[in-house]
Amino acid sequence: MAGNFERMKAARLFAAELKTTTIEVPKKGGDQYESQLYLTQTGAKAARVMVVGTATEIEDIGTDNNFYRMRVSDPTGVHFVTAGQYQPEAAKVMQELIQRLPTFVAVIGKVSLYNNGENTTLVSIRAEQVAIVDENIRDTWLLETAKATLDRLSALKANPVLEQEVAAAYPTRDNYKELVKKVITEMKSTPVGGASQPAATQAPEATAPVATAPETLASATPPLQKQAAQADPSEEDLKKFIEQKLISMNNGGKGVKIGHLAQQGKSAGISSIKLEELIDTLKHEGRIYEPKNGILMPTEGGK
Repeated sequence: MAGNFERMKAARLFAAELKTTTIEVPKKGGDQYESQLYLTQTGAKAARVMVVGTATEIEDIGTDNNFYRMRVSDPTGVHFVTAGQYQPEAAKVMQELIQRLPTFVAVIGKVSLYNNGENTTLVSIRAEQVAIVDENIRDTWLLETAKATLDRLSALKANPVLEQEVAAAYPTRDNYKELVKKVITEMKSTPVGGASQPAATQAPEATAPVATAPETLASATPPLQKQAAQADPSEEDLKKFIEQKLISMNNGGKGVKIGHLAQQGKSAGISSIKLEELIDTLKHEGRIYEPKNGILMPTEGGK
């Protein structure tokens, strides 16, 4: 009955878990207002989610009407968020965000599953609300989502019936304890207000020098080869080196081919395997993104 309709609380899910969600929970009754629930690998039964991350790309994929699709990255992967004529407020915000990318955003919306007919299920979020947020809110969401994930795993272990249901739905599951551990470790290793913050969400005085960032970085940071003579570069030094190369090589704003970046890395003594690890880490941290296969873009200072 409509009088009994109650909006469900939005679950906190990392992108890595949401993208593996493929199971619909059977509806118990014939209530037209009952939301479709989806079973996740950690035992959540959710219809709505709240996610926070770096919005890196928004495109209008509509035909007759505007229909926007946005990529939102968190440290575990990418959320795909949509909004159209039936979500006018969210669609309006996404349209305005196109000129402000990249930026931190918070999204609340309904989970949507689509089977493309090739035995592949595509998971997206149909936005109800979209808002620009700051790095503190993003970090708070990461901690809340990490805790929620661990809480679900504990509840799953204590509930044999639910454990059996999840095991039957997902015979092969990811290690979410390790995923949470990685997220927390990366948060601790990233300096507060560090390079992971997108330029579009920084304070005006911080964004003003962006246009001259490549020259400033180039003059302020000696080449890695010279640094190596004094001490081995840290993991963060290597990541900053990759970021700086992407910024300086992204003159046309169309991104940098991974092959070209690999040549620069090789000259600095970075192996192809290590480069792949650095690229994956930087993408998980929201510091770079891959708009097209094989093309990388920096999330600050490169446009």
